[in-house]
Amino acid sequence: MDSVIVRSATETARRQRGTEVAHLDKRQDFGRLHRKQHLRILQIPSVFGFDANKDGIFDAAELNDFQRKCFEVPLQAQELEGIKAMVQEHAEGGIRDEGLTEASFLYLHTIFIQRGRLETTWTVLRKFGYAEDLKRLTESFLVPKFEVPVELSPLGYQFFTEIFEIFDKDQDGALNANELSESFSTSPGNPWAAQKFLDTTLSDDSGLVTLQGWLAQWSMTTLLDHRTTLAFLAYLGYPEEPRTAALQVTRPRKVDRRKGKVSRNVFSRGSRPSKN
Repeated sequence: MDSVIVRSATETARRQRGTEVAHLDKRQDFGRLHRKQHLRILQIPSVFGFDANKDGIFDAAELNDFQRKCFEVPLQAQELEGIKAMVQEHAEGGIRDEGLTEASFLYLHTIFIQRGRLETTWTVLRKFGYAEDLKRLTESFLVPKFEVPVELSPLGYQFFTEIFEIFDKDQDGALNANELSESFSTSPGNPWAAQKFLDTTLSDDSGLVTLQGWLAQWSMTTLLDHRTTLAFLAYLGYPEEPRTAALQVTRPRKVDRRKGKVSRNVFSRGSRPSKN
């Protein structure tokens, strides 16, 4: 009888250890995934509009904007000072110019995970569109429903202009290969890679895409496949809600004809075969 009790207790302890190890592995896997996805969030230009001055640092006002978006409540001054003090003590490079850096952002969420406060981190990830597997953005986040046909709105043109200017590092008015690649670093990649992009839009004498060519390509993409534009607005960090404000419904041509004027900015033209 005693041996049976001992065996039973031993098996129970082994199962408990196995459960604890499984839970630890799950937290570690979640931690690795969360680090990768939070890095993506931080790499998005303007961090979805919260790093207003684009200096890579969250000051108090920017942190409050982020807090309101994710949790719908502001940070109290005392809470912010407490966060900064903890980061200053435990996260090297976490404070710069009185603001929080990428290192502090990752440190704070690592602490949340270690302390079992996964819902805090999940709230942030879900707010930025991540699915439960943390490997993709949800379809509803990427492509919200929208009436068609559509074209870019003034806000959409403004956003894509800002993206171009952020990645035009040498400020020569064009994106070289590295700058173009970097501009899509937070997305699955260049959406026009298979379309000989540089051969189909406006470029400078060196064959590099200009701002005019960049905007023209997004205009045509929106006209032909607005779902791609909506998805890349999410990937690149369009800062406003709703994201569909970057698009506007194109008035039907029959209405334009009736009023004797044209309201649309983009036109699709078929190509004719060349004559021999």
